[in-house]
Amino acid sequence: MTALSEKSACRKIRVHDTTLRDGTQMQGTRLSLEQKEAVAQGLAGIGVSMIETMPLVPGEEEFTKWLVKEALGPETRALVRMQKADIEHAVGCGVDRALLMTSYSDGHLKHKLRTTKEANLEQSLEMVDFTRSCGLKVDFVGEDASRADAKYVVDFAKAVKDKIEYFMVTDTVGCWLPSQAAQMIRTLKQEAGVMIEAHFHNDFGLATANTLAALDAGAESYSGCMCGYGERGGNASTEEVSAAWAKLYGGEPDIQLDKIKSTSELVAKAFGREIQPNQPLIGRNAFSHEAGLHVASVLVEPSTYEGYDPAFIGQERKLYFGRMTGKKALKLLLENADIRLEDNEFEAIHNRIRKSDESLTGGEVLALVGEL
Repeated sequence: MTALSEKSACRKIRVHDTTLRDGTQMQGTRLSLEQKEAVAQGLAGIGVSMIETMPLVPGEEEFTKWLVKEALGPETRALVRMQKADIEHAVGCGVDRALLMTSYSDGHLKHKLRTTKEANLEQSLEMVDFTRSCGLKVDFVGEDASRADAKYVVDFAKAVKDKIEYFMVTDTVGCWLPSQAAQMIRTLKQEAGVMIEAHFHNDFGLATANTLAALDAGAESYSGCMCGYGERGGNASTEEVSAAWAKLYGGEPDIQLDKIKSTSELVAKAFGREIQPNQPLIGRNAFSHEAGLHVASVLVEPSTYEGYDPAFIGQERKLYFGRMTGKKALKLLLENADIRLEDNEFEAIHNRIRKSDESLTGGEVLALVGEL
C-alpha cells in the first residue's frame, strides 16, 4: 500500500502506552502487582517508548518503583496533579519524567478545578518550574482540550513550550472529528512549535481515526492502550493506530507489529477480559472467512479479502466451511489437498457441510472425506 500523506511516509512516531494507567481505570479492573509486571514486560517486549503510571493511586507506588528498578527499556512516566506533594511523591518513586495534569475547558475550570483561566495557567507554570527543579523531565497535559477555547490551548502551549518536552493534546470525551483533531495539531505546530502527543478517547468510536489524523498533521507521538482499554468507551487502541500508521500511511511506529497479537492476549488475560471475536486486528475472527465466494477467492489469492498478510501482526488466517459454502470453495480445498472424489462422494460431503450446525475448519472437512 502507498502512503496517504507524503509527509507521513517513513516518519517514525513514538508510542507512549497508557495501558497500565488509563487502561486500568476501566470499571471493574483490579490487577495484582504480578499482573502489572507481566503486562509491563509485554509492552517493553514490543518496544513502546514510554509506560505511564499514576503512583499516587493506592497500589501504584510499589509498581512504579519496580518499573524504574527493572529498567525494561521504555521510559517510566508518572502522571501527577498540579500539586507539590504529588510531584515530590513521583520523585520518591525514582521516575525521571512527569506528566503534569490540569484542564483547559471552561466546564472543567468552573466545575472541577473551580479556578479561572489566568490562575490555572499561572499555577501550571509554577508547577512546571518546580518539577524541573526536582530534576524531572516534564510533559504537560490539559484535559478536555477538544471542548476548550482553542486560543487558550494555544496560549498555554506557547507559555510552557520552552520548559517541557511533549505537549499532550486530549479529546477527553471523544467528541472530536478527525478534521478537528488535525486542525488543532496544525495550529499548535504553526503557532507554538511544540512537540505533540495525541491522547484521544473512543466515546464515538473515533479514537483511532482521530489519532491517525493527528499524527498525519504532525504529532510526534500518541498515547494509547492495548486492546483499546480505558474508561467508558476506552482509549485509542495501540495496535490499531500502529498497524494503520504502518500499512495505510506508510509511516513507522516504534513497536514490533508482529508481536501485537500475542501481547494483546497477554494484556487481556491480565485484565480478565475476553477479546471480542470481531475486534479489528486481534479478534479471532479478524482473518476468518466462511462465505463461499470469499473462501474460494482467498484459497486462490488471499489479498482478495485481506488488506494485508495476517502474519504482519502475528495473526493467522482461518478458513471455515458451513451453510454458506459453495461447491467452488470445496473443490479448491480438495484440489489443494490433492484429493479426487467421485461426483456422488463430492455431493455427499457438500450436503453434509451445508447442513452442519457448526462451522468446520478445512482439517475437519478433510477428516469427513476420510470417513467416506
